[in-house]
Amino acid sequence: MSPSTQRTALNALMYLYTKYYGRDPETLSFHYAKPSRRLPVVLTHEEVKEVLGRMSGIPKLMVELLYGSGLRLQECLNLRVKDIDFSLHTITVRQGKGDKDRATLLPSSTEGRQQAQIQKVLALHQLDMADGHGEVYMPHGYYRRATIFAPYKNCSATQT
Repeated sequence: MSPSTQRTALNALMYLYTKYYGRDPETLSFHYAKPSRRLPVVLTHEEVKEVLGRMSGIPKLMVELLYGSGLRLQECLNLRVKDIDFSLHTITVRQGKGDKDRATLLPSSTEGRQQAQIQKVLALHQLDMADGHGEVYMPHGYYRRATIFAPYKNCSATQT
């Protein structure tokens, strides 16, 4: 049994002995299982180079970020432009594992391609805005806030 299953069973027995039997549960002899510790499986530096050599485009940039900054996959997928600080060479991870924020290093080898990607997406967004698109659904409170500040920023929002 895993240690957490054992703890649950022990707590149930403690409750049973104290509440229903009115006896001291110290007479129970209990031995905890040791949690299994496994070493992580990691790729060698050469294996990583080979994998990256077979990739291209955005997936390659994402994998380089994962490898170079220690991001988890979901943290990389949730990354926003405002979380990247090119001047300090850092990435701010928001609501990472354990719902904690943290800062990590920005790999210098990816900075140029990241800035190019940001410029490419910005140009695409501006084209969408010019064509009357580029709107996004926002919950009521955010929609109200976006429409109040819309004259000050080049943004658009719709509420459904």
